[in-house]
Amino acid sequence: MATTGPGGGRRTSARSSSATRPTSRSQARSGAPRAAAATSAGGSKARPTAQRTVAGRPGGPGAATNGWRSRRLLALGTVLVVLATLLAPTLHAYLAQRSQINALRATVAQQEKDVARLTTAQAQWTDDAYVMQQARERLKFVKVGEKSYTVIDADPSAPIDSSLATAPASSNDHPWYGRLWESMRVADAPAAKP
Repeated sequence: MATTGPGGGRRTSARSSSATRPTSRSQARSGAPRAAAATSAGGSKARPTAQRTVAGRPGGPGAATNGWRSRRLLALGTVLVVLATLLAPTLHAYLAQRSQINALRATVAQQEKDVARLTTAQAQWTDDAYVMQQARERLKFVKVGEKSYTVIDADPSAPIDSSLATAPASSNDHPWYGRLWESMRVADAPAAKP
């Protein structure tokens, strides 16, 4: 039975009888015509059959497998690029928000410590003894009848800071314009260290 194949060529299909099939594997591999096998089996003259080939793909079955693999890899690569393009901004935003949340949590913890400290200070200011103590220390308040003494330079044995420069003195025995000129000259001169 002859039919037209997908490539437009003529294709012959053999019947399913055992007379048209090759009798051994070596005949099938060697490409011996099936008609010769059919006539040697004692049958009538059989129709010649074409040797079967893989149509439409150059290079045989191995090339077809490589073509499909490369197409699949290309499709997989395209999907991965699209996913990376879609997920990269989302992942960046997620990580930025997580770091912002951690920074805000640290700020809240610090503010909670400040609130606890200020609450304690507010509770101290409700005590009258603490208010009077602070008024005496900070504002130098005294009760009626008390005398306040303030000591200046309470530690006289403290060394004088030698890094301070002393300005040279000008003499007062000149007239006013001489003293003016002398003061400008002294101001312009570098300071002498003691």
